[in-house]
Amino acid sequence: MKHWYGLVYFCCFFHLAWAQVPGGNFQSFTDRQGLSDKRIFSIAQDQMGFLWVGTANGLNRYDGYTFRQFFPKKGDSTSLPGSIINRLLLDKRSELWIATDQGICRLQRDGYFFQRFNTILPQGDVRDASILDFFPAPDGNLWMITRAQNLLVLDPNRGKVKKIDLPLPDEPYSGDLQRKQATHAFDVWINADGVVWIGGRNGFYRSDLQAKNFEYFSMPEVDNVGVQYIRQTEPGYVWVMVWQKGIYRYDLQNKRYKKVENPAGLPFSNLWLEKNSDLTLGGGFGLTRLNIAKGQRSDLPWPSDFRSGISVTALCRDRGGILWIGTETGLIKNDPHLQGFKLVATPQPQKNLYRNDLDDLWAAPDGQFILLSGVQNRILSLNAQGQVLKSKLLNEAPKLTRFLQDQQKRCWVAGQDALLLLNPKTLDYQWVARIPEANPSNATVGLAQDQSGKIWWATSHNGLWSFDPKTKRIQQSEPKPPAKVDRILRMVLDERSKYLWLSTDSEGFWEIDLERKNWRQFTDQECDGLSSCRGLVQDQKGRVWISSLAGLLQYSPQTKRCRLALSRDTGLPLNLLDGGIRGPEGELWWGMNDRLLRVDPESLRFKIYDERYAASHTPFGYAQFAKSADGKELYACAYGGFVRWHPLDLSSNQTPPRVVNTRLLLTNKVVYPNTDSVTQLGIRPAENSFTLEMTALNFTLPEENQYQWKLQGFDEEWSKPGTDRFVRYTFLPPGKYQLLVRAANNDGIWQKKAQFFEVIILAAWWQTLWFRGLVLALFLGLAYGIYRWRMNQVRERERLEHDFKRRLGEVEMSALRAQMNPHFIFNCLNSINSFILRNQPLEASAYLSKFSRLIRLVLDNSKSEVISLEKELETLELYIGMEAHRFEGRFSYQIMVDEALDPGSIDLPPMLIQPYIENAIWHGLLHRKGNDGLLTLTLQKQNELMEIRIRDNGIGRKAAQELKSKSATERKSHGMALTAERLQILSDRYGHDIQVQIQDLFDEQGRALGTEVLLTFAIK
Repeated sequence: MKHWYGLVYFCCFFHLAWAQVPGGNFQSFTDRQGLSDKRIFSIAQDQMGFLWVGTANGLNRYDGYTFRQFFPKKGDSTSLPGSIINRLLLDKRSELWIATDQGICRLQRDGYFFQRFNTILPQGDVRDASILDFFPAPDGNLWMITRAQNLLVLDPNRGKVKKIDLPLPDEPYSGDLQRKQATHAFDVWINADGVVWIGGRNGFYRSDLQAKNFEYFSMPEVDNVGVQYIRQTEPGYVWVMVWQKGIYRYDLQNKRYKKVENPAGLPFSNLWLEKNSDLTLGGGFGLTRLNIAKGQRSDLPWPSDFRSGISVTALCRDRGGILWIGTETGLIKNDPHLQGFKLVATPQPQKNLYRNDLDDLWAAPDGQFILLSGVQNRILSLNAQGQVLKSKLLNEAPKLTRFLQDQQKRCWVAGQDALLLLNPKTLDYQWVARIPEANPSNATVGLAQDQSGKIWWATSHNGLWSFDPKTKRIQQSEPKPPAKVDRILRMVLDERSKYLWLSTDSEGFWEIDLERKNWRQFTDQECDGLSSCRGLVQDQKGRVWISSLAGLLQYSPQTKRCRLALSRDTGLPLNLLDGGIRGPEGELWWGMNDRLLRVDPESLRFKIYDERYAASHTPFGYAQFAKSADGKELYACAYGGFVRWHPLDLSSNQTPPRVVNTRLLLTNKVVYPNTDSVTQLGIRPAENSFTLEMTALNFTLPEENQYQWKLQGFDEEWSKPGTDRFVRYTFLPPGKYQLLVRAANNDGIWQKKAQFFEVIILAAWWQTLWFRGLVLALFLGLAYGIYRWRMNQVRERERLEHDFKRRLGEVEMSALRAQMNPHFIFNCLNSINSFILRNQPLEASAYLSKFSRLIRLVLDNSKSEVISLEKELETLELYIGMEAHRFEGRFSYQIMVDEALDPGSIDLPPMLIQPYIENAIWHGLLHRKGNDGLLTLTLQKQNELMEIRIRDNGIGRKAAQELKSKSATERKSHGMALTAERLQILSDRYGHDIQVQIQDLFDEQGRALGTEVLLTFAIK
């Protein structure tokens, strides 16, 4: 009995009706869009996000913009082994495997070449080279089905292949051929637990990875056709697809199965196992989604322009949720982010209409739709599926253009000049009120009921009217003369019934205070664009949004101010908007020519829905909007029907794209066509200008992907977002850069982390460090050479100048000595002459003898720049003695030498002391009265200095200057001046720093006691 319970449960498992997915959106790709062949056999998405499409002639990689084709190349073992791509799959290492008609291979992304594997065993069937299907196992091996229907296992690491022999099922066979074909394999699939499922000719097998045992499950209904697909989605059950028969749910415990039927009567031809274990099935009628957990199914038929009976050859859902469908006539994309809008078509009795033929609609609480067509002068009722229930031509009634459901749930309609009460079930109506003397071109543009129950009725050419359903009284409402309202386009009643707003074609925007009955007009003087207003919508905060020629305006009833909120300057494609309605989440919807515009009133972010979302069904623009009774579904009147959608069900693309680099050009020459696997690039100096092509792998409206980049080390800020996907840099200086790139999808979702591409601009030989170092070394060497040459010049000049100065000094010193020596000799000869005149021959002879010795010493010393102190003292002693003898004892003298001195080792310029001795004798001692004059010469050592003191007890310098004796006047002495000049020359030329201090000596009463001369110089 429990077997029957299982069957009953299975029969009831998918008990729900076929629910059509609203607004199916499909996009086709064939060889005209770049595919190598329109016959699609397999589809897969790799780890990076590229879509791979295997065809009957070549492999294709799709990046959202272009298809890149791969083919076998004769003589190239790194190309595809065959041109027919039967199967594409990723293994556990996310490496792409390609099964072809000539063997299996693995994609090596670094360089985009293919690693081939031999699948033909020795003495094996050559048809085993053609791999029809395969599946990667958790242990890294590949289980494969070949064209010979053999089951092979490939070890990619060792490159070895072994054949798995399936056991013969215990079934009756009509002949040897049928017995032989009974072990043929048609499909292989391995679940996460390592259980291997193998589709056979009349059933399927279950085994383990070691293929040590096989359990066979028979399906007589297969009837030698073969199990095309086998998948397990829940414990105890597997799904089995049989070629040209359909899909079955198999109970493993009870070994019973049940076929899943479809209403089109066409069998399923392919399946895709979703991540949540749901199944997506493809067949000739369209797509079916089986929700295994809930036991529900939903169907998406092919669009009307698709031919019925199409064969689905491959299915793949990418990471962005897009379902890719392979067929024999091309690749089809079904994007869930582009769904949600559906056109409900209405009968078209007239052709070539000059505008949308639907003016308004009302969604009744029972699910019916009541439609008004002023052009056709017709009223229609449709059921929830869009089927026409009733259609009524209103020959005697005015052209009806607006609906209103009042507080009592009654349905009001208004037209050219009449207000009618409508029975929505029968479409019968009764006249209630009529505008007197209505303009023939008049039309109703708005109906609304305030909180008091009064109906406000706005017309295009007859102004604003009010109707009281209780009293049946109709009354016109006008501003104070001379103001007049005409050409009204829209009316909005404040939700609190405090204000009523009108938009006009040329008279601006009107606000009517219903309590005070005060009219206020706003024109271009208040805000640009107000002169011509088309649509009005009140948001949840009470603000009024106005569509105008300048764009979308926002009006605040509290501040009475209007501002421009959106326009072409802020990104809108068009400034002119139509209609308008508030959605269930407070968003605003507008018609924008043949598109729909969604605006967030707070952030002012907007999104445009066009033909890519199946939201473009009118060539004239959406002018009138409506909503369902619960406010969750919206409607827009269009040409030939109306568009319906649930704003809360509209899917946005929240998957950020991944950026890959697809091509690199150096000086407009393609260098790296496969840069998605390259992260670092070295560029030669001559090619320091490059263009990098990048792709954001987002397949939902990829033309709206946005890109930004920044070259770190060169750019300070990111580039401005845009759709340009070519990064160009020219004449970059040598260095190491990091190119950061990021992208956003069609809904503005940016990558959280930017991707990088390292760029190294190599330096030219003249820009390298070694060359710069060499140039620097040469420069420094040249500079040093110039410096040395210059220094040599300076030194040579200094040497010449020094020699010149030395010679000049010698000449000057010789001249000084020539001046000094004659002066001294002159004085001595005067003394000898004095002895002779006084008839003192002996004194003259002795004096002459000393004089001659002195002259000899002076002449010898004058030849040298320096002499020893010993010779200088010898000369001085002769000189002083001669002077003392000549002046007959007028003074005595003393020469005292410090014992610490060695006169023979101390050098000094010759005749250095003599002038000061002579000056002391002639100008000090000789003018002293009496013969007690004393001359003292003291030589002593103080540290490293030589001190020479010459002291006399003469009359002093002041008295000597006052006397100006006759002898001094007649014979002017040049000794002191010459000595001073000589000391200066010695200091300048030779660095002999000789300090001279002359001091007058006084007693306690201030009387002169003589003079002291102190000579100080360093001992060398």
